[in-house]
Amino acid sequence: MRKNISRGILFILTMMVLMGCSKEKMELKSKSLIVEYGNTISNKAEDYLKNDADFLKNIKVENLPKNEKDKEYPSVGEYEIILKNDNQEEVVKVSVKDTVAPEFKDLKEKYEIEYGSKIDLKQFSATDLSKTEITLDDSKVNYKKSGTYKATVIAEDSSENKTTKEVDVVIKEEKKEVTKKESNNGSSSKNNGKSNNTSGNGSRLTQAKAEAKKIVNQIAPNGMADYDKAKAICKYLFNNVSVQTDQSNEAYKKNHGDEAYGALILKKAACSGFCNAVTLMCQEAGIQTQHINKNKWTHQWNKVKVQGKWVILDAQGGMFGMSKHPLQEANETQQVVRFTDVNGQNSFVSPNY
Repeated sequence: MRKNISRGILFILTMMVLMGCSKEKMELKSKSLIVEYGNTISNKAEDYLKNDADFLKNIKVENLPKNEKDKEYPSVGEYEIILKNDNQEEVVKVSVKDTVAPEFKDLKEKYEIEYGSKIDLKQFSATDLSKTEITLDDSKVNYKKSGTYKATVIAEDSSENKTTKEVDVVIKEEKKEVTKKESNNGSSSKNNGKSNNTSGNGSRLTQAKAEAKKIVNQIAPNGMADYDKAKAICKYLFNNVSVQTDQSNEAYKKNHGDEAYGALILKKAACSGFCNAVTLMCQEAGIQTQHINKNKWTHQWNKVKVQGKWVILDAQGGMFGMSKHPLQEANETQQVVRFTDVNGQNSFVSPNY
């Protein structure tokens, strides 16, 4: 009898122990986790639960995401990891996030660029686990004016993580090329012993460029919008240069040499001299320029590109108009921008010019 009672008590105690074990609950360390992109998601129960080692032996970790193609880690996204044993089940939300910005590779502090050339973006590279795009903010760089400028290189990955770096952009001096014709003219001038008024056009042009640079720095300093620079250039020439319309181009050249030199240094010019001076000054200001009807004895003017549009600068009359010149398309209505000339009058391009 006593033996049966002892066996009964032992059975009851065993069942209590077993039932006690089965009632132990999973204790989550956290209901959600963040994993940095490029790392794997753990398949170990101890990384998700606080329970002791014996309890963790019976926990299964399921629903792990597959790795990205050709990679050893999952893609950016939201996942639900399932933890379970025979009696219980818990879900842990795992977020894979990309929070690391790209890193520049072999980035230099200074880049030297030929006059008139642009920076090749292929010079810049960056490393990152995701696809990266490199852009350049070179809005402060004047590629047609030698000097040192600041630019910003930007590397941005597909998760919008961004790295920026400021670099120096050095625009080299413009290379001077002497053509065969110029060379022959120079030799001829020396051999024939002509005066300085008709020789040394290259030297005159160099002086004219220096004068143009000085004027531009005064009336249209760096940082001024191209539109305002163009107006300042046109107004300056209209107010300061005397137009010699009573001479042919050839007569003017004979008396004054290079027309751009005459317009900027002597303060007088024939029609093309005005336009040559506009061209030089626009180049110094970093503005795209076209001299219309160049080398023809007819009315001449300039086109300059400002704010993405071609604008007319009619230097002879101190005029500044939008779109095409009326002499190009007389039937087209012109949008006009006016400014006051030296005599206090409004000068502008008109269809009846």
